[in-house]
Amino acid sequence: MPTPVISLAEGGDFNIRIAPDAVELVSLLDDAFTGLYDQVGFDWKRLAGAKVVKVEGKNVYDYIDYQPPPKPKITLTTEFVPTAFSLAIVLLILTGPRGLASSPVDNSQTKITSP
Repeated sequence: MPTPVISLAEGGDFNIRIAPDAVELVSLLDDAFTGLYDQVGFDWKRLAGAKVVKVEGKNVYDYIDYQPPPKPKITLTTEFVPTAFSLAIVLLILTGPRGLASSPVDNSQTKITSP
């Protein structure tokens, strides 16, 4: 049943208990909140002040502090294996967008002959 819980110090230990004044608080809510329990004859009022020992089989503080396991870390390798593409990029960076043709070369004296 959804109800307020509190952590109380008792004899040097801390315990989780359903709030002792839960009946007063829950009674302020609409009857639809407790109507189902009343219909089946469940005395929910007797739980006020009850010590909560376990929730879903876990120690109550472990349940409250439960955090899902961390996501696995992804490890990236820093190893670099040059490929034709990466070498082309390096060449483009070193020579400019026109490649080697951007270097100042006098082509007026170049003769192209065919065999």
